[in-house]
Amino acid sequence: MMMFILSVVIFLLAAAASLFLLALGLPGNWALLAGTLLAIALSPKAALTFGAVFILLGVCIFAEVVEWLCGVFGARRYGVSKAGVLGALIGGLIGAILLGSVIPVVGAIPGGFIGTFLGAFLAELSRGQNREQALRLGWGAFTARMLALVAKFGVTFTMAAIGFFFLF
Repeated sequence: MMMFILSVVIFLLAAAASLFLLALGLPGNWALLAGTLLAIALSPKAALTFGAVFILLGVCIFAEVVEWLCGVFGARRYGVSKAGVLGALIGGLIGAILLGSVIPVVGAIPGGFIGTFLGAFLAELSRGQNREQALRLGWGAFTARMLALVAKFGVTFTMAAIGFFFLF
């Protein structure tokens, strides 16, 4: 019974860590994968099968592909340059860390979005875009980031449900 409780605690910690990492713009679904596989391996009620590993790994890879496609198509739709995409990525990470340190846990989410917008906006300004065009492109990067994060959260919740199913 103690190993089962330990496996459930590991699973829940991995799920919480994955949501926190996703909010920071980091690949939290891989933390969920590792924690879920460890929980299944430790659980006396579950058997870690090749099928379980294959399904969870497939969903994890799918989450990365969905996030990438949302980002690429969202940015392409608004015409964001490569420099703007890089600025959005760096700005999002810096914003999540800065606002996350001021307002622990919940500050990382708005910080990431604000940083994404500002990073793309400043990168496009530095490329010589006028202010209105840079604002539009920054908004495009922000929208793409929002769509990508919502999609990845959805896939990660699905992954957690699958892991929960295999655990019990």
